[in-house]
Amino acid sequence: MKRQDWPERLAEFLEERRGAIFEWGRHDCCLFVCDAIRAMTDLDVGYRFRGRYTTESGALDAMLDEYGMEHLGELVELVCREFGFPEIPPKRAQRGDVILVNAPLASDSMFSSCLGIVAPGGRAAVASPRGFVLFPVGRFLRAWEVV
Repeated sequence: MKRQDWPERLAEFLEERRGAIFEWGRHDCCLFVCDAIRAMTDLDVGYRFRGRYTTESGALDAMLDEYGMEHLGELVELVCREFGFPEIPPKRAQRGDVILVNAPLASDSMFSSCLGIVAPGGRAAVASPRGFVLFPVGRFLRAWEVV
C-alpha cells in the first residue's frame, strides 16, 4: 500500500535518479521501477532479482530461472499480481503507476520493451543507456496501478 507521503517520496526518488548511469542489475529499467515502488510503498517487489545479474543476458536468465519466462510483460504481470497491483488500461495510468513502454533499451537489445514509472506530468520515466528518459502515453503498452 502506498505511504501517505508517496507523491513526495516519488518526486525525491526521481530527482535522485535523474542522472544515474544505467547498469544491469543495479540501475536498469526493471530495478529502477522496483526501487520507485519501494520508495512509495516500502515493498521490495524486486527482491527475487537483486544481486542475481550484471548483464542483459543475465537479466533474461534470472527471469527464466525465477518464473520460467522470457517476456518482460508476462513477468511484470505476475509480479504485479503477486503484490496486488491491478492491470489498468494504459491511458488510465497516473503518477506512480508501472508502465511497459514500447521502446527497446538499445537497438541490439534482447528486450523489445522496457519498464517505467509514471512521473509527474504523465510521462513514463525509464532508466536507459542514454540516461533518464521520458516516454509519452502513446508509447505505453500495458499499465499496472500501484496501490
